Amino acid sequence: MPDEVMTREALSKTFITLVLFTGSSNRAEKAILDGIRSLSLGAEPRTELLRKSLAAALEAEGQQPPLRSDDLEETSAMLCRGLRPLLGLPAHLRKCFVMRFLANISREHCAGLLHCDVADIDELTVSALQLFARVAPREERAIAR
Repeated sequence: MPDEVMTREALSKTFITLVLFTGSSNRAEKAILDGIRSLSLGAEPRTELLRKSLAAALEAEGQQPPLRSDDLEETSAMLCRGLRPLLGLPAHLRKCFVMRFLANISREHCAGLLHCDVADIDELTVSALQLFARVAPREERAIAR
């Protein structure tokens, strides 16, 4: 529906998705601002903002220094417990997981964004799920202490 309005909840979900994708609240904020600037008139704001912001984050990636452990710790503190283990995944697995499961982006679109084959996306997705399944319970035990 073209006249769909971007609600506060939708914007919040987009921001959290970008935080997990980039590993940084600052990078997520910049990607969302870039996404807003590139929105097309008549586009569905919720869907289009997420896609444009993900593309902006990927484009900016090569121009930014690697994340420091301080960045990841600060980012982790702003997330709910269930999402924190995602930050423990290697960046390429985390990005694939976020795009496929949190952003609900098709395998084909993910492959295009990440410049790889659909088969690679399938492998990354399986690897991300397997590693997340191992990391998440450890994180829960560490938090409970």
